[in-house]
Amino acid sequence: MKTKLFSNIGYLALAQIGTYLLPLITIPYISRTVGVSNYGLIEYATVAMLYFISIVEFSFNTTSTRKIAANRNNFKKIYLIYSSALFARLFFLLISTIIFAACLFLIPEFKSQYKLMILAYPVVLGWAVYPLFLFQGLQELKVIAFGNLSLKVLATILIFIVINDEADFIYVAAINGGAQLLISLGILIYVPYKFKEVKLFWPSWRPIKASIYEGRFIFTSDFFNKVYAMGSVFIAGFYVSPASLGLYAAGMKLIIVGKSFIFQPLLGALFPHLNEKFKESKEGFLKQLRKTLLILLAVTGTASTTLMLFSEFFINLIFGNEYSGAAHLLFIMAPILTLSSFVHIYLYQGVLTYKKDKIYLGIIVLGGLVTLLLNVLFIPKYGVTGAAYIRLIGEAFLAIVSFIAFQRIKQKEMLKP
Repeated sequence: MKTKLFSNIGYLALAQIGTYLLPLITIPYISRTVGVSNYGLIEYATVAMLYFISIVEFSFNTTSTRKIAANRNNFKKIYLIYSSALFARLFFLLISTIIFAACLFLIPEFKSQYKLMILAYPVVLGWAVYPLFLFQGLQELKVIAFGNLSLKVLATILIFIVINDEADFIYVAAINGGAQLLISLGILIYVPYKFKEVKLFWPSWRPIKASIYEGRFIFTSDFFNKVYAMGSVFIAGFYVSPASLGLYAAGMKLIIVGKSFIFQPLLGALFPHLNEKFKESKEGFLKQLRKTLLILLAVTGTASTTLMLFSEFFINLIFGNEYSGAAHLLFIMAPILTLSSFVHIYLYQGVLTYKKDKIYLGIIVLGGLVTLLLNVLFIPKYGVTGAAYIRLIGEAFLAIVSFIAFQRIKQKEMLKP
């Protein structure tokens, strides 16, 4: 069991090299080639797409993973879960596309950069058909890791070939979105070869509706999770110049890379493992949780301290001297990595493993609303510096609330006969 867990964490860490570390090779080239303002526009489009991805993904990477992990030996049940989730995603893709088309006409920032937005949209199509939840639930992540890494290498090569001057900035999103779509389609085609017992079929509306209903709380929380995590970029796009947005995006990019590389493998590999551990022994589950937290704090504490001490060095090294104004923003946001350890353990691995989806929803929605309000109030006055402080405050708020909620849930569960 432990060997399988560590193997899957390793595979997902490898996947994160493709998703987040390879861009650290391309970012120095992109940032210097397209300039600060255009880099800000690229990041604005990327964040906008995250909200559409939330719609099509609709929490299935959590709810369907959880159900598949609980029915690992019942393949008839698994391919019903798989088919229901996939066709539900196609339904949400239709809704997402309609909303996206409306945004192109109604939102000035979308309308003025319509070519960039349209070229960025394939990433949403990719996530709609990405069967990550199936591989996570069955704890078979080798294909996901190597498929992701190989195609991101291709995307990296294409960026160096295609992006030659400032006007080419709109193709960055197209290359990344196209890579995601290729990964998703390739893995989707591979599913029947890897899992011969899992068959894709057109289910009735009833199981689709049931899967949507079950995921409604986590979908809402995931959406607001993006509001608190990335809402500052989206809102800043309305109030600050593209150049200022580019500086904020540069500092935020390093935080996102750090968080994703550290926590994403754990979320994919540890979550189904902890669900099984929870069913076997709640004491064993809590012991594993404490051990993981201590390891995370050691890793993220070191990472946060390093980013704070050498913020200007990392910004200039990765983005170039033109982005030196982002160093103080990175310094402000660096402790987010350490605070995220508490959020990840107590909220994502803790509250969700106890299946307290409503509590999870309440915490994330509250965090999203608090940071949304703060962004709207302070970004117009304090610009991207205010956005950086708000992002830090939001993470601290979420860490405290997650800890309190988890302790209360644990105490109530211990009192049960």
